[in-house]
Amino acid sequence: MPISRFCHACKNTREVQYFLKIEGYTFGRKDDCIDCCYKKKYIKSAALKEKIAKYQKEYHIKNRKILTKKKVDKNRKNKSIRLSANLASNCNYVLKRNSSDSLIFKYIGLDLIELRKYLESLFKPGMTWKNYGRGGWHIDHNTQNKI
Repeated sequence: MPISRFCHACKNTREVQYFLKIEGYTFGRKDDCIDCCYKKKYIKSAALKEKIAKYQKEYHIKNRKILTKKKVDKNRKNKSIRLSANLASNCNYVLKRNSSDSLIFKYIGLDLIELRKYLESLFKPGMTWKNYGRGGWHIDHNTQNKI
């Protein structure tokens, strides 16, 4: 007959195999069953993620000028980061405004219509030009951007 144990969280009696083995606890097992432990862990991690996100948002709002200055300085010092950011910005500008008078086309070898058709061929369900950009989809890369 299997040995059973009482779970302090859900107040059920379960077989010992449903309790985590941890030294220092009564009978070498945790007081809560595995299911209750995972529920607690999930709740704690979700609450912690929320708390961190809230802190980061407040920190960013409070220190916006300093963070912006650091980013600008980093872009000025590192030429490859600056070039990559400029190309990405230029590409976004062209796609948002349907502008074909940009030098970006010289570098990618496509005109605006060809670029749009190519990107549309890569669309997944739910992707449209209306939800392109902030809050929607963005142009990603298959390999890491290194210049």
